[in-house]
Amino acid sequence: MSSVRTHRRILPLLVAVLLGCIGAVVQLPQTAAAEDHPYTTPGQREYNGRLWNTTCEDYSSTAKRCRAEIWATQVKVIDGTYQFVNGFAFNNLTYLPSNRENWKNNPLGKDGQFIQDGRMWQTECDTAWTGKNGCRSFIFASVIEPTKTATGWTFKKVDKWLFNNVVQFTPVVSTPPPAGPKNPCNIDPPAGWTFTSEGRPHLIKPGYEPADHYNPISLANFTKLALRMDPTKVKEADRLCFALLGANELLKKDETRTYEGRESLWFPYPFGFSANPAVDDLPAGWNSGLGQAGAMTAMLELSKFVGELDKPVAERTWENVARKIYNSYLIPLDKGGFTNRENGFLWFEEYPTTPDPTVVNNGHHQNVLALYSYWLRTKDPEALALFDEAVADMGPQTIKSEVPLEGGTMSSYDLMRGYQATPLRAVSLGNAKITQTLLNGQPLTAYPDNKPRYDKATKAATLPLGSPSGSAPEMVANPHMNAVVNKVPAGWRAVNGNVAGLRGPDSLGMIGVHPNGSSWAGLEQIIPASSWTTKASPGSRLSMAMNSRLEITAGASGTGGKVSIYSVCPAPGNKTTTTLILENPKNRSQNRVSWSTADFTAPAANCDIKIQLLTYSYGVDNTTAWYDDVTLSAADPLGPNVAPAYDLLVHRTPTNTLTVKGTGKVAVQGYYGGRWLTFAEGTLTSAGLNVKVPERYTGRNINYNYHDGHISELQLIACYSGEKSLDQIAKRWSAMATKPYRDFSNNSSCREIPRVLDVGGNPVFVEAEPAPMSEVPTVVPTTMALPEDASPASSDGSEDE
Repeated sequence: MSSVRTHRRILPLLVAVLLGCIGAVVQLPQTAAAEDHPYTTPGQREYNGRLWNTTCEDYSSTAKRCRAEIWATQVKVIDGTYQFVNGFAFNNLTYLPSNRENWKNNPLGKDGQFIQDGRMWQTECDTAWTGKNGCRSFIFASVIEPTKTATGWTFKKVDKWLFNNVVQFTPVVSTPPPAGPKNPCNIDPPAGWTFTSEGRPHLIKPGYEPADHYNPISLANFTKLALRMDPTKVKEADRLCFALLGANELLKKDETRTYEGRESLWFPYPFGFSANPAVDDLPAGWNSGLGQAGAMTAMLELSKFVGELDKPVAERTWENVARKIYNSYLIPLDKGGFTNRENGFLWFEEYPTTPDPTVVNNGHHQNVLALYSYWLRTKDPEALALFDEAVADMGPQTIKSEVPLEGGTMSSYDLMRGYQATPLRAVSLGNAKITQTLLNGQPLTAYPDNKPRYDKATKAATLPLGSPSGSAPEMVANPHMNAVVNKVPAGWRAVNGNVAGLRGPDSLGMIGVHPNGSSWAGLEQIIPASSWTTKASPGSRLSMAMNSRLEITAGASGTGGKVSIYSVCPAPGNKTTTTLILENPKNRSQNRVSWSTADFTAPAANCDIKIQLLTYSYGVDNTTAWYDDVTLSAADPLGPNVAPAYDLLVHRTPTNTLTVKGTGKVAVQGYYGGRWLTFAEGTLTSAGLNVKVPERYTGRNINYNYHDGHISELQLIACYSGEKSLDQIAKRWSAMATKPYRDFSNNSSCREIPRVLDVGGNPVFVEAEPAPMSEVPTVVPTTMALPEDASPASSDGSEDE
């Protein structure tokens, strides 16, 4: 279905192109027909600045169908020639809510592709995009695309996926299922965890749906977190109870494989996953290096906790499970493993995608650390050799993970350029003319739809010349935060009235946000709809920019800065609905004030816009996020542009250079955060002006959550291996981190470096392995399965202590 998702914003026409109608498709709740909405309410109306006409009729004895048309300019063939005609044109059909059972045999009411009257259709249901209780269908059809030229218009027919209809289902009100089995242990699980009806632990907010998926890395980390529960508050027997529960649930779906005479243990993922937009989704049953590392180290920690080190090797139940997991490291990628040497260096792949793996950093780091933990326990020289080989290859590849951003250097999540690249253009600074553009010495090409994928062809391209962008009207009152009274700048107000949480202005005129650990602190401003709609159109792109810096107490863990932007829209009953429409985490620089920008889509015409300047958490009291020059305006017009088709593999092409040939002087710009930003200037010649493209413009994946984890992982690997270059990289990255860099050059213990667990896509920092139980049971249970009549009594058999 990826081909359909690619075209979600394509105009919904079957036989003609509507000029100037991009964005006509509006979101509609799938659970019920919206009141006075052009999709579902008969009649003519103006909606989002456009004229609509809607008619409704009975589609069947059980469903009503509405046809929505929008006033637009169309291309039609009249008397054998293409002509522009103004009038109402088809936008979409909406089938109003009815019983889902009535649609069970209709392809418009279930996922999948189908052919009707020789035409191909695609339906998608109950996703995050369609909403619950709804489906959307697309049709693959021919459309006429007009192109403006110097002498007039040209027309061509192209085939595209086009949005066609919405099917809404009546929500089913059902009796809640009976409560699942009781927690088999005496205490509440670690924070953020609960249980399925079968008793399997799972994260409450895991970052994937459904939340109760069997997930190997989550179960492994539940086991570790159970062992790390506060020993001053949780008895060892209760910690063991949870740890055994997690380990056994993990092993319920394991698989064995034999390679070169050695049996290995695997934990396949039972759901599909998209590792990167540029590669095909991993189908259910895929294996992850991260999952294998998590499982192996969980078994090693459980083995140590229950005192298996005092037993003969043959009797070490959990350690011997870890030995079988270790054997999975010996299977190469091309034989179905995750150990990849195909690129000329060793990398343990978190996602074994094809045709090329994504080379993810945190998955590899966790595997390297897991190997060292395994060697410490078993003293297996083969494991140490594998660890040494991985460390030796890490230096050059880790450098390629660096991406300079506003304020400092960040680490990328992976080594693949799979995301949409930044549009580029040139602006003439004096009689400029561009004759040819090369990328890394080869003719420049671009993806037709600006979406990088292996299976898409590229087309020849040239860096276009665009017009300089003017300054759009400012929407924020007092963006420079002048006239400060009691720490609050004019036009702004303290979030929740918490003036005590504000600081400044400082010597630079910046205002600081400083939570006290128990309540939010911040500044906010509401821009009325009557104000911002005079400066931009609803549904258009807006650009927010700011100057900011982060201040964290030396040696302490803090939090990042965050700007949240909301739409505040009227709702029935004289109420309002507040919806987050941008969360900007770019306030991270601890070295200097940095300017950054981010863009988002403007809300509907009757909605106010609320801006909040915050920190990422109020649960700290050692971080101040400083702000100034917070501006909001219409985004720059995109105009002529090209998004180059960069090499997807960063390790193969770590830098990208444009060679622009021609005459005159130009500024080379990238469209970033809704602004055209200049990153190079020079004079064109027949030999060409060489311009290095900023790596942040090339489609890299920057994940702010994982950056801090990368630093701790690198420090720990450097501490174990003695490879100081990795520690220096971690130190450089720490200028954009919320966790402290600690100097371990004076033979400090590696145990002081926090470990990182991946919990629902968020890194959790924990201490080193817990110490063994002080009183190990004579017979350590290997399962938490209880007899049907058993109650969850404490491990010593008493009902209460």
